[in-house]
Amino acid sequence: MSAKIARARRSAPALARASSSFTYRLFKPMKEQLKAFIFSELIYHEDPAAFGDDDDLLEAGLDSMGIMRLIMFAEKEFGVILPDTEIEPDNVQSLNALENWIKQAPQNA
Repeated sequence: MSAKIARARRSAPALARASSSFTYRLFKPMKEQLKAFIFSELIYHEDPAAFGDDDDLLEAGLDSMGIMRLIMFAEKEFGVILPDTEIEPDNVQSLNALENWIKQAPQNA
């Protein structure tokens, strides 16, 4: 096997991960991406599909460490800067509040 083919095979998984991440962002609305991340990484809920957009994330179990992970996820996925001075319960209370905060945030240059 040539060195060129071997390099291509080794980089294929990384390329697949990068392209699937891009596809995920391209076709899923922001709120769906946030909900998927929250319920797969931060909060256990018996039926995430039943969790409403205005239901309280803090009461559902989102803690301060989870909020920090959520902010890092949002900044990376949506290319925004969420200032530390704006981290307050009103901005992370629900999926709708979170989406509005992200949409108003300045873009990362």
